[in-house]
Amino acid sequence: MTSTKHFISPSISTVARDAGLRKFGRFKRIWRKWSLARQFVSLSAIVLVPAMLVMGTWVSRQIEHGVTQGTATSAALYMENFVEPYVQELGVSSALSQEAVQRLGALLTETPLGQQVVSFKVWTRGGTVIASSRADLVGKQFKPSPGLNLAWDGVASASFNPLDEIENEFERKTGLSLLEVYIPLRVRGSDLIVAVGEFYNRGDQLHHDLNGSRLRSWFVVAGITATMLSALYAIVRRGSFTIEFQRAALEQRIAELTRLLEENRDLRHRVESAAARASANSEAYLRRLGADLHDGPAQLISLALLRINEPAAQYAGSVPYKSLRASDVLTQALNQIRTLSAGYSVPEIENLSLPKTLETAVRRHELLTTTMVEFQCELLPPIDDMATKLAAYRLVQEGLSNAFRHAGGVGQQVRVRNIGDTVEICILDGGNQSRGAPVYGLGLRGLKDRLECLGGTLIMQFNASGATLTGILPVQENGGILA
Repeated sequence: MTSTKHFISPSISTVARDAGLRKFGRFKRIWRKWSLARQFVSLSAIVLVPAMLVMGTWVSRQIEHGVTQGTATSAALYMENFVEPYVQELGVSSALSQEAVQRLGALLTETPLGQQVVSFKVWTRGGTVIASSRADLVGKQFKPSPGLNLAWDGVASASFNPLDEIENEFERKTGLSLLEVYIPLRVRGSDLIVAVGEFYNRGDQLHHDLNGSRLRSWFVVAGITATMLSALYAIVRRGSFTIEFQRAALEQRIAELTRLLEENRDLRHRVESAAARASANSEAYLRRLGADLHDGPAQLISLALLRINEPAAQYAGSVPYKSLRASDVLTQALNQIRTLSAGYSVPEIENLSLPKTLETAVRRHELLTTTMVEFQCELLPPIDDMATKLAAYRLVQEGLSNAFRHAGGVGQQVRVRNIGDTVEICILDGGNQSRGAPVYGLGLRGLKDRLECLGGTLIMQFNASGATLTGILPVQENGGILA
């Protein structure tokens, strides 16, 4: 048993519709990228240019029609004086006499009419030529032309005929631009049309004048259209420039806001991370402080209590304890407590400027370690924020403590300078021993978190000539004070 699969292919109309939709979509995307001025020019080319062509063509035709009809009227009045007297007998007869035909034929040679008229025909109803400047056409019948039918209705007309009819063979061979004029010929004193005169006037000058009129009309139409288009384009272009400028400014603002949002997001992440680390560091500080108190002063105080409360005979077998008095042990405990307090306490810096705060940290380190520190401070902006000053103080304190601990206080320097909207504080030492890669201990980790919470950074660098600890703090105010 076999199965037959039927494949349904899309119809031609569906494919064409999809292709059309894709093309329209591409055009729509391109159109939206164009400025208003470019869109205006494109629409103007589609709407105004064809309208200008239509209006120019209509004006030209009106001019040509008016001129030719005016010429036809003038020619009718002029030629009636020459031709109409010879066709009066048609009012009582269906044909012209031989004498009348001869007189009509002599019109082109014996009268001024020949200077204007190249040839002529006299028609009767039914399209029969009863008189002509060409004897071979007399008595022949031809299909009536629209101009001839119009003349039988009593309307004189004129036009530049292409001369493609059979009876116009002679006129075609002349190679001249001829104006074909049809004139109804009436019985004098009545409206009875007895014949139609067809005349071919020389139209070179008239054709030249018409071309000049057409050209002038085209120039006028084109000038008006160009002036109107230029004025509208100037207005649209100015509006387009304004919109483009505002769009560029808006895009710049959006980009700036996006950048600030990214920075705020990063800063918030850093603050959250720093806050979490600060909490952990606080716990570590407390544990270290508890360990220092337990292993130092607490042990000594416990020993002092034993010396006070226990009889002296109990320590007869222990030489070290025999040599210790309670007052000596308590003195050692007090000294350790003072040392711990000096390390954890901060002097009064609330009313000090930032340079004075940093100088206080330097001088205190010199007093505690009996070492020298080179202090250099440039012009700094006025900073009253207590958190910033406290962070700067701790930075100098921790940096100099590390310099004393690892480099023995050799080459200790503190350099402070203002860079743009930040203050850079560098603590350097002259230790030349190899320390390996920078390691952030408990103190430096806490200091790093403190600076990052304020939007700053902490950088540690080691080299052959020593170590450099650099802290960068942002400045919110402008101005400066002399250190």
